[in-house]
Amino acid sequence: MDRTDQKRELRKIMKARRREVSPDERSAYSVALCEHLLERADVQLAMDAKGVFAVYLASKDEIDLSLLIERLWAAGCRVVVPAWRDGTYRLVAYSSETELVAGPMGILEPALEGEGAVTGAEGDVAVWIVPGLAFSRSGARLGYGGGWYDRFLAKSDPSSISLGVAYPFQIVDDLPLEPHDLPLSDSVSIG
Repeated sequence: MDRTDQKRELRKIMKARRREVSPDERSAYSVALCEHLLERADVQLAMDAKGVFAVYLASKDEIDLSLLIERLWAAGCRVVVPAWRDGTYRLVAYSSETELVAGPMGILEPALEGEGAVTGAEGDVAVWIVPGLAFSRSGARLGYGGGWYDRFLAKSDPSSISLGVAYPFQIVDDLPLEPHDLPLSDSVSIG
């Protein structure tokens, strides 16, 4: 089995395992993980500096970052999220006033009008909070197969930090990697 087939099989397994997480378990884990992120020294430093945070708006099976986002807004940090614009994903400003609509993948994203039209640059981001299907202990990430985050991270400031957030079962010893797969600074899980 080649790397592409290995990735495809692992994606299938991890998607099935995430679907097994109950809504109550997901909610409790999401809150606990957000609290854990907020306690990290590198996240605290970026918050104190009023840095730009690139986060994601969760699908129904992903870890929900709502608590983290609210705390970032309260700290005066700028938050950007991926949104479909001009045939690709771009980072778009996101605040409590931003109107959200379903994007092409069914995930909420800022509307095309108003603040949702304002895009951000990857090089401005201090902290990336990245979703995925599996993460290795060494920072490798298995995404959904579109390469969107690899392209974002390739344009990011080298001093930015990138954190993959995961349920404990999503942390694995090793992942099949390809040359375009960019490592993260750390994979974050609790439990």
